[in-house]
Amino acid sequence: MRNRVVKAFLDNTDSDWLLMIDCDEQLTTEAFDLLINTAHDKERPVVSGLVFAAFDAHKHLYPKPLPAIFQDSPEGFLPLHRYDKNSVFEIDACGTGCVLIHRSVLEKMREMADPNQGPDWCWFWDGPIEGKWVSEDLLFSRRIRQLGFPIHVNTGAVLPHEKSYWLSEEHHDAWHR
Repeated sequence: MRNRVVKAFLDNTDSDWLLMIDCDEQLTTEAFDLLINTAHDKERPVVSGLVFAAFDAHKHLYPKPLPAIFQDSPEGFLPLHRYDKNSVFEIDACGTGCVLIHRSVLEKMREMADPNQGPDWCWFWDGPIEGKWVSEDLLFSRRIRQLGFPIHVNTGAVLPHEKSYWLSEEHHDAWHR
């Protein structure tokens, strides 16, 4: 779906910026204004809001909130748990739950597309890298960085992320141990 969104944006508009936001995120007017005011076509062509992902922890008993902003390391992409609040800084990768992207980045990705993906499927895909599965968000970020574009986050633009899960006796037992 994300590839179709980018293709439609490039093929059917002349807009400079694409805001991608997942339907389970909540973007306030204040957070939107922060993203817009942070973005710059050359210095900050990719700006992420601060979204928290929810991954299972403790044997799948309850979700562990992780900021969807990452540093790339030999161990893979690691979430940045320590960050300055209400600040803008460069990151190695971000989730794409809320990201503002300049047209030039997407056009460059299309121009440099792998022939197997072609110009219409070249932005998002997931797969194994050195024996570890990497999500489409993180491979998208890695490709942006490989093409020489920086990625920034504005930690003042925090978006609540709706998640749900089933409670069980295991949850109760884990909390009372």
